[in-house]
Amino acid sequence: MPLDLVERDPDARTGLAFPAREDGDRPFTFYRDGTADTRLQPGTVTDETLAGVDWVHVGGVTLADDPARTATYALAERARDAGCTVSFDPNARPELWDEFDFADSVDRALALADVVKATPGDLQAAGIEDDDPAGLARTVLERGPNTVLVTLGEDGAVAATTRTALSTDAPETISHDGYDVEAVDPTGAGDAFTAGAITALSEGESLAEALAFAGAVGAAATTARGAMAGLPVRDAVHEVRRRG
Repeated sequence: MPLDLVERDPDARTGLAFPAREDGDRPFTFYRDGTADTRLQPGTVTDETLAGVDWVHVGGVTLADDPARTATYALAERARDAGCTVSFDPNARPELWDEFDFADSVDRALALADVVKATPGDLQAAGIEDDDPAGLARTVLERGPNTVLVTLGEDGAVAATTRTALSTDAPETISHDGYDVEAVDPTGAGDAFTAGAITALSEGESLAEALAFAGAVGAAATTARGAMAGLPVRDAVHEVRRRG
């Protein structure tokens, strides 16, 4: 990320998140009381910055506190009006939410997003449920986005879109079974998947190719400990795909 896109608040600390592995789960401990990410102000991202990008991604964590909440919604609205593709990841973290309702907050964000990436757990926390992952993705489409990707861990992912060449009113739904890798730590795999999906879709790839590419990025990210150490370059992604 270019450093000129990093906003600094000289009067606040940086928020911290510590993941822990307990019985296969990944509970997080957050330190975000008054930290810089909670204090993001509306209008911080300039019109000139938005004019220079094609895609803006936002997440649910910044919706838990104001003024960052207001700033996140405002940014999504401005990005949409500027012709950018807007993507959203609910990223449910119940321990962060006490002032606002998570389900209502996510519903508002879905209406502003073009692309949504989520887990079944994220959507269940937002009151959106379906035992069939493909049906779950189609249900989210009804809330506003045109493309929805639902990640299923080691079981791969499914995606649904209203952008289809088929002569039918039903949205296209596809799935990918994922990749067999020697996973070490799943921390950050979801964010890696999101980065892969945005990369592929912004480069004009088909939804099927984007799902396969994103899955390989996410799988590769699990092969090292920590949220950043496993983030792959393209050669590593191609190797994961080659091995299947």
